[in-house]
Amino acid sequence: CCCPCYVLAAAPAAAGLEIATILSPQSFLVMGSCANMIKGLSWMAGGSTRSVFNLSFVRDNNIADITAKNTSQYIFASLFGTTAGVSICAYIGQSAPLALLCFSGLAWTSIYSAYRTVKAIPLPTLNSTRLQLLAAR
Repeated sequence: CCCPCYVLAAAPAAAGLEIATILSPQSFLVMGSCANMIKGLSWMAGGSTRSVFNLSFVRDNNIADITAKNTSQYIFASLFGTTAGVSICAYIGQSAPLALLCFSGLAWTSIYSAYRTVKAIPLPTLNSTRLQLLAAR
């Protein structure tokens, strides 16, 4: 797999660690702190790589347009996700098995979507072919 996929998979993994705190209440502080650290690192890495994704779409010096569209899509997705999350919570109530089932499905969907996104966008990274060309110089 590729490095950006690991970064994008870190946020669902951190959320899973947060959920796991219920299984070990005596370790709540340590597990919660680690989960928040992982989420913070994921957000930092995601923010620093976002410009590379934006630059892959640039045509004729339109980086401002790309960034604005990316931001508006992010805000829409965030609001949609919050609304969907509230609706799901209202449906499942206090059922732990349903909550874990929903989390597992949504986490898998998030990771798979991130993987497909990274695979679909041509990024100027150092792959094996470019490494061979670089080494030949």
